[in-house]
Amino acid sequence: MLGQHEALTMAAGRRHFCSLCRAPSAEDAELRQKSAGGLRAGRKIDFEAVLYTPRGDVWKEHVTGQPVAAFVIDEETGRGNAEVEVNENMDGTFDVSFKPVDAGTFTMHFLLTGRHVRGSPAMLLVVAGAICPEKSFCTLRGLRRIRCGEVLSVFIVARDAQENYVFGGQQRASVTVDGDVPAESRVEDADNGQSHIHLRWDTVGERKVRAFLADGNLEPVELMTSTVEVVPAAPSPAHFQVENTVGTSAPLEAEVGQQFEFGLLLRDRFGNATDEMLTDLQVFAEGLQGHVPVCIRPPPQIEPDIVSKFGAWKPPEAHFCRVGLVAEVGISGDYTLVWESRLAGSSGRAELHVKSGLADCYQSIVTGAENRIFKASETDGTMALHFELVAHDKFGNCCNRHGEDKVSMRLKRWGCEGVSLTEASVLKLSEASSRFLAVGHADHFGEWQLEVFVNGSSLLGSPFVIHLAEDPAEVQRREEDARRQREELERQRRAKEEEERRAKEQRQEDLAAAVAAPISARRPEQSCEAQGPDEKELERRRKIYERLKREEEVHKRAQEALRKELEERRAKMRLEKEKKEKRCGGGFQVVFKGFAPDAQPGARGAGPRSSQNAWGSGEGAVQE
Repeated sequence: MLGQHEALTMAAGRRHFCSLCRAPSAEDAELRQKSAGGLRAGRKIDFEAVLYTPRGDVWKEHVTGQPVAAFVIDEETGRGNAEVEVNENMDGTFDVSFKPVDAGTFTMHFLLTGRHVRGSPAMLLVVAGAICPEKSFCTLRGLRRIRCGEVLSVFIVARDAQENYVFGGQQRASVTVDGDVPAESRVEDADNGQSHIHLRWDTVGERKVRAFLADGNLEPVELMTSTVEVVPAAPSPAHFQVENTVGTSAPLEAEVGQQFEFGLLLRDRFGNATDEMLTDLQVFAEGLQGHVPVCIRPPPQIEPDIVSKFGAWKPPEAHFCRVGLVAEVGISGDYTLVWESRLAGSSGRAELHVKSGLADCYQSIVTGAENRIFKASETDGTMALHFELVAHDKFGNCCNRHGEDKVSMRLKRWGCEGVSLTEASVLKLSEASSRFLAVGHADHFGEWQLEVFVNGSSLLGSPFVIHLAEDPAEVQRREEDARRQREELERQRRAKEEEERRAKEQRQEDLAAAVAAPISARRPEQSCEAQGPDEKELERRRKIYERLKREEEVHKRAQEALRKELEERRAKMRLEKEKKEKRCGGGFQVVFKGFAPDAQPGARGAGPRSSQNAWGSGEGAVQE
C-alpha cells in the first residue's frame, strides 16, 4: 500500500502515478546560478534547478523522469542556443550549463511541465573573454602606398579566442617603424575595443611598419608587418625651385636679346622631387617689358615598365623632375619670374636679372663734341674739353656690364697728329654704369676732331668735328692793340716825314744859298787853299746837289716800302678776320688764297692753295 505523495516507479522508464500521488510542481521548483564572478564568452555558465516539496523539502526519491526543458535566448539576435546541457542528479536537482560563444545579453529559460520555475528566465550579461592577439584583427595588411602628408590610418580590433570583440578599453596597441621616423605617430585606444593608429611621413621612401597588441600587463604581441611606400605628394608650385642652365642655385641672370633657358624643379609641398606634371602650369616674366610669356618644355616621359609597375617604388631621376623654361627679353632690368597653377591653387616666383648686351657702335651716344669758344687756362695755356659717352647695346638699353666694354678716344687738331686719350683719362663712373667720361686738352683755336672707338669699332659719326672759335674778347683786345700800334706807327711816320721835310727844306735852302752866293762870299773860316778856282767850286757844288738828289730818292723809296708794308699788314689782318667768319660745310674745306708773310711753308693757309682737299674734290669750295 503506497503512501500519499509517493510515486511508483515502474520498469521501462515509464512514470506511473497513483491517483492519490502528487508530482513536483513548477511553483515549488527553483533555478539558481552556480557560476560566480563575471561571465565571459567561451566559458561555461552553470545553473542548478532544485525541485521542492510543498513543505519546502527537496525531493529526494521517486522524482526521476520529470518533464523539464531548458534553453537560452540571445536578446540581441533573438535566436536560441541549442547547446544547453541538462543533467539530472537523481536527487531532486538538475545541473544546467551552456557555453556562450559570443558576448552579449542572454536569458536562461528552465521549464518544468511546460511552466517556468522560480528564477526563470534568468538574465545573463556575458562579456568577451581575454584578448587573444592571434584572433585580433588589424587593417594593416600587404603593401601600402600613400603620399607624403597623407595620414595612414590603421585599425586594430581586439578579440578574444572565440573572436568576440573585447570591449572596455583593455587593449594596448603600439606600432614600430623601420626607417625614417614618422612626422606624426599617434595611437588612440577606444573603449569599444578598437585602436586607431595615425602615421604620417613628410619624406619619400620605403618603411617597415609593425603593429603590436597587448592585454593589460601582457607583453605586446606582433599582429602584422607591412611595407609602406611613401611617394611624393601632389606638385606644389609654391615649393618649386629654379635653377639656371649649369644646375646651380645661383641668382638667375640672363642677357638681353639672347634666348635663355632655366630649369624648374618640380617639388611637392614638403620639398620632395616629383615627376608629376601639372597640366595647367603657366610661367611668365613681369618687369619693364611687361608680361613676357615663357615657353615650357615638359620633362621626358617615363617609359612604362611592368616590373616597376608591380615592384617597389623608386624615387624618379633628376631629369624626369625638371621642366625647361625658355624665353627672350629685349629690355634689360630686373624681372620677376612667376609660375602658377589653378588646379594646385598656389604659385611661386623668383627674381631674374637681365643684363644688357655689349656696347654697340651704332647705338651709343657722345656728348661734349659741340662747337665752343676757345678759352685758354692761365696755368698751362690749354683748354680742357670734357666728353661723355653713354653706351647702349644694339637694343637701345643702357649698358651695365661690369668692365666688359672697351672705350677709347683720340683728340687731334685738323692737319696735325692726334693725341690718344689714355685709359686714365677715359673713366667709367661705376662698374654698373653706362657712362664714360673723358677729358682732352686743346692748345689752340681752330678745327679739332674727336675719334671714338667702342669695342674696337668706330662710333657712328666718328670723327666728330669740333670748332673752337677764338674768344671775341681776345679778338677785340688784339684789334685794339693793332689799332693802337697802327696809330703809333702813323704818328711816328708823320713825325719822321715832318722831320725829313724840314731837313729837306733846310738842305734845299742851304744848296740854293750856296749856289747863289759868290765865291768871295764863302765862309771866313774856310782857308784860302780850300777855295781854289771857280771851276772847282762849281764842280763841288754840283756833286753836293746830286748827292742830295740821291738822298731824296732813297727817302722816297723808303716811304714807299713802308706804305706797302702797312698795306700788306692791313690785308693780312683782313684775311684772318674773314677766315674766322667762314666755316667748312658739306665735307668741303674753305680755302683762302692770299699771301701771308708770317706763314711757314707747308702750313695751313700759307700762300695760294689748291681747292682739292682730304674730304673731297674742290667742287663748291670758296676761294678768295
